[in-house]
Amino acid sequence: MEKTQERYDGLCNEKAAKENEKALVEGDIESIDNQIKTLKEAYKDIDEAIEEIRKCRNIVKGAPEFWVNIWEGQVAEEVYTSCESGDLFEAYKSYINMVDIIRDKLNKELTKLENKRNEKYGILGELISAINNLWTDIQNYWN
Repeated sequence: MEKTQERYDGLCNEKAAKENEKALVEGDIESIDNQIKTLKEAYKDIDEAIEEIRKCRNIVKGAPEFWVNIWEGQVAEEVYTSCESGDLFEAYKSYINMVDIIRDKLNKELTKLENKRNEKYGILGELISAINNLWTDIQNYWN
């Protein structure tokens, strides 16, 4: 093949076009990474909050005798009655279940974003996404 200025210019233009395409893809990936970072921080916050809620629930489960000796008045009696009947414990359980549902949905959104980012990597991204989907299902199964 003969070397010509026209061919050289064509290759340079093609290279510039691919560099522009690469920059767009990198920008997309960066944007997705920022969204993922934000959701991961929210997921971590929810995880920490749910642990605190579980601690409160467990305190309520065994606390009536202790609290009744310290507290006095109508509020103390209402709390004691609620603890004794198990209503407060059940309310905590219900709340924890609702937060778990939110956490699972957030985890699914994270997976969608990660898979969207993985699409940018072609066939390797498809494999990463398949593994990612399985891991999310495993995490949500144990929540």
